[in-house]
Amino acid sequence: MSDELDILDIFELAMNTPADEIAVLPESIRGEVIAARRILDAIDTSWQVPQLVIDRVQELFLEKLAARDLQHPWIQEANDG
Repeated sequence: MSDELDILDIFELAMNTPADEIAVLPESIRGEVIAARRILDAIDTSWQVPQLVIDRVQELFLEKLAARDLQHPWIQEANDG
């Protein structure tokens, strides 16, 4: 296996390679695959977050965005709705 893979190869390995096989990959690839797996795990976890938490995070995001730019379309849309 080459020590240089493109991002699609890295994510393919992250999605389809058992942990014991990841452990024996070359160090440079192993680190990238582990990082990609963490990203994918975070995405999977986000699908399981209760709607109340999602709403709260969105509210906080909009508050911070409004503090920077009251004219931003998302802020205008939130105020209209």
